[in-house]
Amino acid sequence: FQQRVARAEIRAPISGTIISGSLDDKVGATMELGQELFRIADLDDMLVVARVADSDIGFMRAGGTGHVATRADPATKLPLVIEQVVPLAQPVEGKNAFEVRARIDAAAVADTAAAAYVRTLRPGM
Repeated sequence: FQQRVARAEIRAPISGTIISGSLDDKVGATMELGQELFRIADLDDMLVVARVADSDIGFMRAGGTGHVATRADPATKLPLVIEQVVPLAQPVEGKNAFEVRARIDAAAVADTAAAAYVRTLRPGM
């Protein structure tokens, strides 16, 4: 049995970085074909989803640029390019907010000190 486990190979349908899941939880367990072991994400192409107050939405437009920071490191500002402003407001904490989708501008970050920080980002931050 141990030899079979040692020779076992796990393949993912995509390349990327493991963002969740633990092999320790699965050792010795029966697995089904297609059952999720890990979540994998391409961290070279990060989508930012932000909720913007209706009072500020007039400043947002597709193709516009800006900066985003995480709660973990608010001092590090990452450049982004807005891809879409969803034109339907949603109630958030008693106020209307719009969803804005943007991508981190990898070219602008590449030659800066923020490049290493971008590699540490994970979905949901």
